[in-house]
Amino acid sequence: VTFDPTPAAGRIEPVSAGLAARLGKYAEALELIWFQYVVGYDKQEQRSLATSLHNHLFAYRSLLAEVVATARRTASSHSRRIALIGFITIAALLLLFAALRVRRLGWRRGLSFHEGELKTESSKIVFYERLISLLERGGVKRDPDLTPLEFAGGLGLHSVLAITRAYNRVRFGGQELSPAELREIDHALKQLEGDMPK
Repeated sequence: VTFDPTPAAGRIEPVSAGLAARLGKYAEALELIWFQYVVGYDKQEQRSLATSLHNHLFAYRSLLAEVVATARRTASSHSRRIALIGFITIAALLLLFAALRVRRLGWRRGLSFHEGELKTESSKIVFYERLISLLERGGVKRDPDLTPLEFAGGLGLHSVLAITRAYNRVRFGGQELSPAELREIDHALKQLEGDMPK
């Protein structure tokens, strides 16, 4: 009888732990996959893979056809109800949008569209546009890289600086000018107009 004389508690294999052990397991798994799907990829494996893919595709196509058929049946039987729900949803969203707009802008501006808003915005700052046009007539043009305040500060005219500060408050601060301030601005613009060469 042939037997192995090595004792049961013979050589102990080194046990690796930690990162090295994990990397070793991944390397063994990759080697197994390589041998199974690359080295041993014969005609039998090809047929098996093609059959598996075909079965999966057939199952997905059947499931998709069933879902589409169910959706068509549901849509045809409930088409009026779905259309009514869609119409009610759209109407509710439009009403909510209008209500929020009216709440934020007030009745008059909230129910008007872009033209009214632009007109209101431009009418608020028409005094500054008048100032710029007066200065351009006098040969002073604002460079595009200057802010309104930098431009006014560089001119050294107190009235231009005051008008520009009022413009900044209205245009960027969202403030309203009082009637007294508007009268002062109008008076300053008339003075500038008189000082400008014809």
